[in-house]
Amino acid sequence: MCGCSEKPNKTEQPGSIVGMVLDKATSEPVRAAGVRLNPIGINTVTGDDGFYEFPELEPGDYTIDVIKTNYIDIKDYKVRVSAGRSAKGDVQMERLPASLRVVNDNKDDIDELDFGNAAAVISRSFNIFNDGPSAFDWEIDISANNSWISEVQPNSGRLTAGATRPVVVTIDRNKLGASQNTTTIHVTSSDNGSKELTIKAMGRSIPVLNTLEITNLTNTTVTFNGMIIESGLPEYTERGFVYAETAQPAVEAGKHLGKQTSEVTSNPSFSTNITGLTANKTYFVRAYAINSGGVAYGNDVSFVTSGEPTTLTTSAATNITSSSATLNATIIDIGAPVYTERGFCYGKSNNPTISDNKITVSGTGSGIFSTNITNLDYEATYYVRAYAIQNGNTIYGNTVSFKTVFVETSISTSAATNISSSSATLNASIAEEGSPAYTERGFCYGKSSNPTISDNRRVVAGTGAGNYTLNITGLDMQSTYYVRAYVIQDGKTIYGNVVSFSTVFVTTSVTTSAATNVATTTATLNGSIANAGTPTYTERGFCYATSQNPTVNNNKTSQFTNITGNFTSNITGLSGGVTYYVRAYAIQNGEAVYGAQVSFTTVQTPVVRTNAVSNLAPRYDTMGLGIILDWSVRFNGRVESAGSPAYTQRGFVYDTYMNPIVGVGTSVSVSGSGTGDFTTTVSGLANYKTYYVRAWVRTSTGTYVYGDNINFQTFDY
Repeated sequence: MCGCSEKPNKTEQPGSIVGMVLDKATSEPVRAAGVRLNPIGINTVTGDDGFYEFPELEPGDYTIDVIKTNYIDIKDYKVRVSAGRSAKGDVQMERLPASLRVVNDNKDDIDELDFGNAAAVISRSFNIFNDGPSAFDWEIDISANNSWISEVQPNSGRLTAGATRPVVVTIDRNKLGASQNTTTIHVTSSDNGSKELTIKAMGRSIPVLNTLEITNLTNTTVTFNGMIIESGLPEYTERGFVYAETAQPAVEAGKHLGKQTSEVTSNPSFSTNITGLTANKTYFVRAYAINSGGVAYGNDVSFVTSGEPTTLTTSAATNITSSSATLNATIIDIGAPVYTERGFCYGKSNNPTISDNKITVSGTGSGIFSTNITNLDYEATYYVRAYAIQNGNTIYGNTVSFKTVFVETSISTSAATNISSSSATLNASIAEEGSPAYTERGFCYGKSSNPTISDNRRVVAGTGAGNYTLNITGLDMQSTYYVRAYVIQDGKTIYGNVVSFSTVFVTTSVTTSAATNVATTTATLNGSIANAGTPTYTERGFCYATSQNPTVNNNKTSQFTNITGNFTSNITGLSGGVTYYVRAYAIQNGEAVYGAQVSFTTVQTPVVRTNAVSNLAPRYDTMGLGIILDWSVRFNGRVESAGSPAYTQRGFVYDTYMNPIVGVGTSVSVSGSGTGDFTTTVSGLANYKTYYVRAWVRTSTGTYVYGDNINFQTFDY
């Protein structure tokens, strides 16, 4: 249990709370305890085993209130519900101190004793229960306004702890008032409080009934109809009708023109036929029922006897199709009394009646009325008569006839479009929907002429006239197909004309371009797709090898795309100074399509050595003073390998710092090419300096390759 509150996560699985309510002193289950779950405010009641459950709860924190008569209420008992799990909610209730209780035979507390309305029920009982640890005296006091409780036996006594005493109450139904009668009795004990018990009993009441609408009215006869809603107490013994030319007729003499009884049965509905009425006269009728409490009447219903027949004519049918039509008629005179039903009857025989096909049309009054009929046979002749029912009699209009039609659906097949190696768009047009309208449309196709729906059949959704199309796939390349549009009308297949088309195959166009960015171990391969082909290629790339005409089974780079234009691939892991052969390729329909072969040779780095210097000598002043002006020296180098492509320049670089480089130290170029020794003499070197020199060659790409670092030192003699 937790005092915090979390908002339930509505996406989680629900949980539940299950528990038992037990007596704290005896550990016995507490039945019929009220359990309320907060904050959602739902309630339940414990069973005979004290068990209760709240299923399908969102995860979160809840509190429980438990209430039971003669027990101390439990408030805000906290329970946490987790997703998909049942939380325990067992509680113990403490019984209130012992007191006087009024109970039924199951020892459930009661506060009411109801005798109901049955005349034979004049006695009922209840129990006084001592729920305490010691005996007490009790007595019964009856309310002063009571006149119909004749006896309460016993009306006093003494009860030991845990004992029960039955008490019988007897009433006098002859003293009951109408409808519900209520009084109270009080069971008291000086030491253990008191209980109030309400006594109820239904007195005598007159029946309740309705007067229903009259039927079968003519100029001199009518049928009265009524219904018993409540039989009264005691139950009625007579029922029937009274009628007069003035409102509110009654059974008393002089208050009606006629009184007609109906047989009393278990059926609450009753009727009677009346004759001898005057034509075109207004009458009033009321249903009645009688019991010892008096006469009960239904509502007042008025009616007028007939005086003029309804007249009508049948008009020509309109909107005629293969299976439907609109029937038309006109009420010229509504008649007196007014007709109660109107409509049409029709069939394939002349002068149909309402015993044939009959359609009722709602509405009243005079004027035109119509209705639509369906499910007719096509190309069939039907006969129609309008009718009206007046006073239970059927009045017919004249007979008209019409014939349903049949119009065949008109369909044509158009040329296929968007044709590729394995797909196409089929086209058709419906010029006339037909009557009855077609129920299915589509295409059938195959490699044989005049295909049918037994071949490849494809249904296209839609109705009505107009164009429709269908995209089909999975066709064989470079094949001829035959197509027919079709519809199904009235269960029969109607075909359009046959058209044919041939699928195509266009080879992908691949070009291999010269390699670029060629280095010792890397290069950029170049190619282009001028035409993606039909079907479109699914993969492109390059294959390369040191032998001519490489294939996709050699070294390969791949790109999975299907667009046109230039494409490249950077390759690595090449060997220096080696000639490679390259072809661009594309995979179309599972086969490789190659571009022309190109080749390239990777770069081989030249190798240069720096040999020891020679002829290191001072240069003296010309005055013969023996002063050393500077020093000269011969640099010696050797090209071990010219590289591929061969180097373009060679020479020496020197400086007073180690590892001199061209552009920083002093550089001297030496003419010549190829491998072998090369030398040069430099002068102007300073006294007492240590110099560092390196031989170098420059590659075709402008890169300098250096020999070893050699040092020497000048002096001052």
